[in-house]
Amino acid sequence: MKLLVLGGTQFVGRYMVEAALSKGWEVTLFHRGKTNQSLFPNVERILGDRENEQDLAKLKDHKWDAVLDVCGFTPDVVRKSLAVLSHVPHYTYISTVSVYQNGFYENQVTEDSPLATLEEERVLEIRKQDNWKEYYGELKALCEKATLEYFPANHLIIRPGLVVGPYDHSDRFTYWVERIAEGGEVLVPKELDSVQFIDVRDLANYTIQMIEQRQIGIFNGIGPAEKMSMRQFVEETKVALQSNATFTYVEDSFLLEYNVGMWVEFPLWIPGGRQRFLPDKAMKSGLTLHPLSETVQDINEWCQTRQEQERKAGLDRRKEQGILKEWNRSENQ
Repeated sequence: MKLLVLGGTQFVGRYMVEAALSKGWEVTLFHRGKTNQSLFPNVERILGDRENEQDLAKLKDHKWDAVLDVCGFTPDVVRKSLAVLSHVPHYTYISTVSVYQNGFYENQVTEDSPLATLEEERVLEIRKQDNWKEYYGELKALCEKATLEYFPANHLIIRPGLVVGPYDHSDRFTYWVERIAEGGEVLVPKELDSVQFIDVRDLANYTIQMIEQRQIGIFNGIGPAEKMSMRQFVEETKVALQSNATFTYVEDSFLLEYNVGMWVEFPLWIPGGRQRFLPDKAMKSGLTLHPLSETVQDINEWCQTRQEQERKAGLDRRKEQGILKEWNRSENQ
């Protein structure tokens, strides 16, 4: 199997490439050469920027069995790649569950649920704005639309949720592993009744397996298989890490009163969120999932190797302790 990977050296991409190489595939990377340059020294690389049509032209005369796009974020850029690679027999696009219109506030989201909408004419205007990433879901939905237009009969679209694992520098899931490992009294959102994520290794193995089988269609790449509450998540994480952490469960209204920011400042938390993206279709087609304990332990082991540096997500410890103090005082009045 000859596979072209657009990207391939960041978090998700590196695991996709590793999974492909483990099968003995011939992999080519097309990327800018700015990240993790020492990875995969024996893999063919074509350096270029996918926004640059002259760079993309380097791909025209090559033959691959499949393309894997792990770094397409805006439809104008994705369309340029699709146009150049339209001769390839199979195209996989890694999307996101953020494409769903009300996905984080619904509890039965399937691949057929309504998608977020955005006029494609606004894309260039939005990309000039500092807050363009706020349109992440809408832009990815347009990228899916473009993929379907160029590859109507030979597309594979995977919609992962929060992707977690070693080398994840977003620090969202990692925050909870590090915080619970640290121990002590931990602030936890009380009303979060569903937590979802996928181990990056499971996502990579599933995607490469689906490409190998020439599968087509759209699949929610997310877990766990059964509904997991935030309470269950932190308790199982505590056991996996053999931590002495204790948990104080605080209501959404109190967190909002103290200006706690959802998702990034306080990872996994969305006030009023009821997310439940159903993975049934992917599970039936071969998606398998690591136990939470293994994922947590592997992340914790990787965290021990990280240099001391500012994390990109997570609640500041002083702010957390201040909120805990006020909550405990209000509960004892």
